[in-house]
Amino acid sequence: MERRDVVSLALVLVFLVLVPAVTFAQSGIAGVAKDTSGGVLPGVTVEAASPVLIEKVRTAVTDDQGRYNIVDLRPGVYTVTFTLTGFNTFKREDLDLPSSFTATVNAEMPVGALEETVTVTGQTPVVDLQSTAKEITLSKEMLEAVPTGRLPQSYMVLVPGVVQSTENFGVGLHNSFVQANLQFHGGPTDSQVNADGFQTRHMNVVGGAQYSVNQGTVQEVVVSAGMASAEQQAGGVVSNAIPKEGSNKFGGQFYFHYTNEHFLGDNLTDALRAIGASTQSIRRAWDYNPVVGGPIKQDRLWFLASYRNTASEVDSGYRFDVNPLDWVYTPDLSRPSASERIRDRNHSLRLTWQATPRNKVSAYYDHQPKDWYNRAIGGSHQGTPEASEWAPYLPQYLAQVVWRSPVSNRLMIEAGTSYQNTVLNMFPNDHETTNGGPTSPDLRAISAKDLDTNITFRGPDEAGIWHKSRSLRSRAAASYVTGTHAFKVGLDLVNGPGVRDRLLYQNGDYTVSLRSGVPVSITLFGPEFYTSRINPDLGVYTQDQWTIGRATLNLGARYDYLRSSVPAQDVPASRFLLARHFDPVGQVLGWHDLSPRLGLAYDLFGNGRTAFKAGVNRYVASEGTGTTDANNPVLTSVISATRNWTDTNGNFLPDCDFSNPASNGECGVLSNLNFGKQNPRATRYDPAVLQGFGRRGYNWETAASIQHQLVPGLAVEGAYFRRWFGNLTATDNQLVAPADFDPFCLTLPVNSRLPDGGGNQLCGFYDVTPTRFGQTQNLVTFASNFGKRTQVYNGVEFTVSARLRNGAQFSGGTSTGRTATSACFVVDSPQALMFCDVKPPFQTYLKLIWSYPLAWGIQASGALQSVPGPEISTTTYVATSSEVKPTLGRNLASGASGTVTLPLMQAGTVFGDAFSKLDVRLSKIFRVSRTRFTGSLDILNVLNGAGIAQVTTRYGPNWLKPTQIVGARLFRLSARVDF
Repeated sequence: MERRDVVSLALVLVFLVLVPAVTFAQSGIAGVAKDTSGGVLPGVTVEAASPVLIEKVRTAVTDDQGRYNIVDLRPGVYTVTFTLTGFNTFKREDLDLPSSFTATVNAEMPVGALEETVTVTGQTPVVDLQSTAKEITLSKEMLEAVPTGRLPQSYMVLVPGVVQSTENFGVGLHNSFVQANLQFHGGPTDSQVNADGFQTRHMNVVGGAQYSVNQGTVQEVVVSAGMASAEQQAGGVVSNAIPKEGSNKFGGQFYFHYTNEHFLGDNLTDALRAIGASTQSIRRAWDYNPVVGGPIKQDRLWFLASYRNTASEVDSGYRFDVNPLDWVYTPDLSRPSASERIRDRNHSLRLTWQATPRNKVSAYYDHQPKDWYNRAIGGSHQGTPEASEWAPYLPQYLAQVVWRSPVSNRLMIEAGTSYQNTVLNMFPNDHETTNGGPTSPDLRAISAKDLDTNITFRGPDEAGIWHKSRSLRSRAAASYVTGTHAFKVGLDLVNGPGVRDRLLYQNGDYTVSLRSGVPVSITLFGPEFYTSRINPDLGVYTQDQWTIGRATLNLGARYDYLRSSVPAQDVPASRFLLARHFDPVGQVLGWHDLSPRLGLAYDLFGNGRTAFKAGVNRYVASEGTGTTDANNPVLTSVISATRNWTDTNGNFLPDCDFSNPASNGECGVLSNLNFGKQNPRATRYDPAVLQGFGRRGYNWETAASIQHQLVPGLAVEGAYFRRWFGNLTATDNQLVAPADFDPFCLTLPVNSRLPDGGGNQLCGFYDVTPTRFGQTQNLVTFASNFGKRTQVYNGVEFTVSARLRNGAQFSGGTSTGRTATSACFVVDSPQALMFCDVKPPFQTYLKLIWSYPLAWGIQASGALQSVPGPEISTTTYVATSSEVKPTLGRNLASGASGTVTLPLMQAGTVFGDAFSKLDVRLSKIFRVSRTRFTGSLDILNVLNGAGIAQVTTRYGPNWLKPTQIVGARLFRLSARVDF
């Protein structure tokens, strides 16, 4: 190591300690230089040149084994030149390097004069012989060709192994919240959306983000789909948008698309209408997105500016209430159903400055106000228009600064910071508007839920929210690269205030539950006004890619430390509770974890065409402020409680003394006698769960795969994945024991769609004894304290990827897997043993995307998804005291008018029919000088399929009624101008 490198590396290590710092998407070129006899050539100068580099050229020198490695390259087309005194110059041209890929380029250099050059061209390698991480790169051409919602995160659903909630399948062309419902290899919603390596999620949201990356500013999208390196904290699927940077030539792009309901077909069959299905398709959607960029100063300062206005409006399928203030939901058939609309506007600017030949700085700012009209309507929420909200995200912005420096041919350093701020406000809708608006709460519009249909109506159950999330994320890393080793050390950190503030209230401070229009209970609420902080969330990692012959070892380790706290808080008085003060909690979480990342990539035949890869990795669970919120004294004070309600006089007003928790007037006993109190009987967490080494939720992932290049540009891969989860928790009510529960059976309704046709008795249910009803002191602790709880995923994937010489591209494949869970032990109620072992069938998903150039400037592209149907075995039934009394021998503990929600089936056993969706785009390209015009026709759901994506699983009049079907065939027009 040169002295300059030693000094620079020392400075970087100091920088890593002192400067608080997520993963840079790195590409590279590596290989070996030999003479014509096969002997290795040390000391060869290797230059990688490309117009995408402001500095033009990146250089390396082969080591004593003839190997070289050039890292941290931007995606683009490169020329690689090898020079050594006494040998002919070897040049490899037109190497199209994608993101997050190490291309192997070897050189065979004959003895000869320096002025002689051997120039070769060839297809870019498609097999990465060094990395074990499974990453899918979607090029700029593919992003522009595939007919999607033009959100980088929306491409995640097209990756094999990613499971999208059927709630969001096929409805809407713009849904920036879709990633919040993505699962991967049996995990929870552990997806992550990054912009230039930085997370974009809210502090409290794990697996989701409200910020939407501006597609016009994106060069490529890299999706990490397993076996991630030590740079990635959590497992799951991660989408990273690689930004454009401008260039030495002024240019840009303008994109526009539009569609509305007049371009929409009809896929409602008589059979679907007979079971109550209704259309839930697009009403209108648009996207206009100009982008311009170029030099402010040649070879020194570039800019890229963009504006985007995009929205989609979806038919919710829910009609307005004829009388929004009565206590029965009666759909108004004289008015169209309401629509849900999301609109984003991006105002973004990126500056890229080559300050010196070895120092580059990129600064980015994006202001993105978002409007969400009729939020919480339809879908899983099943709320009517009157029960929805208008939810503006304002302000919402993202600011980033990133610095990179190739200090020498071997040493690279990089650092950056990202600040994100989002404020969400939610207002009750005006009853007379379709798209909602900010109005004063109507205290007459108490929210109501019909237990038979599970529909919320009259008013929103969350009538007002002020929610602020802000985070400062930083990162820094240093890489030392030789021909044999690529060593990297770094850190990433939420080092500023990772803060969540929230204020929530309900109209009238209570909600009502009814059956057949008759009130059965009310739920009382106190206001939620609280703050939670993450400071810090620190990760320090080290990793090395060590090439030994045909094998490359990927050796890494990561240390994670997360600490959270709660400041002093004051909550205002409400109808049922007095004003309250809560003292600060200095430390809620204090987690330390060490996770190994071990992998092997092996060139099976030594020709660079077939690689065997295997590895075992440990990840910590993603964590926002969720656990901290659960331990916030405001929330542990018990802010809601339920009372049975018998409306004897029929005035729909609960006539009782709310200050008296005992049964009085029309109200039953308060379900939780700690309502509003700050006392130790509220839910608390076992300190062993919150503090210590190795206490955080985690998962292990093992994988083995073989990737093979069939022909130049075309590769296939088969892979096996196993993922299992640890530190799973259980909740123990310490004021009850198994002996405090009495068994009962339920006679199932007669229905051919129930197991065995129904009509039989289903036993194994338990109800707490009346003397223990309402006594709650929950403790969240490790499930291992009671028995063995497991969650294990096993699956196989077969994928194909291609970038062919004629410009054709396609990728995708199948994934088949299942997640088995088991928790066959009793904590409180013996009912836990009922349906405790869940082993669903192995289910197969098919995902394909492609782009293919035809004659006369015509291009065809598309996306295909085939997925299993929605789960039906989550069906539940709301039973009354009169129904269970024959076997229980008494009324429910909640009283003669009480109810209990019961499962009717073993989970993971019954699913709806699988369904598919095929989207196609036909484009025509015209060229005038340097300007290219592209006109396109998108046909979404070409086959006009009507797959049922979601059904009502509450047994009753609407049981199995489709609440969402795949949108009907839709035509969309788009145009793009590149100049």
